[in-house]
Amino acid sequence: MDHLQQFIYTSVIADELPPGTVGQIVRRARRKNRQLGLSGLLIFDGERFCQYLEGPPAGMTLMRDLICQDPRHSAVREIYAGPAAQPGRCFKDWSIAYADVAQDQLSPLLRAATAGQFLDGLMALLPSLDIAPG
Repeated sequence: MDHLQQFIYTSVIADELPPGTVGQIVRRARRKNRQLGLSGLLIFDGERFCQYLEGPPAGMTLMRDLICQDPRHSAVREIYAGPAAQPGRCFKDWSIAYADVAQDQLSPLLRAATAGQFLDGLMALLPSLDIAPG
């Protein structure tokens, strides 16, 4: 049995992308994540992304490579990629949930240096988010 993996990163949306790009990213991610057995949450503040993904190693490796090579993302900063600390999924019902946030709401996640700090900040932020499950 494969062990659950996590991938946590932040990035900046590439300059001069047309409106609707984020919606396209979310729709494609939902389809791809379902195929790969991944789940997670994507947060966007109009400029920056923060994403938490969880799933099997093979799917996670592929998705991580796709994200890092995607020209719609710049300044990708990996916070954590590796085995999950907890035994189960945090977001098992969401292939990828999505939320828009104000820039100041994202600050604690952007300062996270470890997966634990990111998850603590994310869990603290969750009740205030208007999440579109997917």
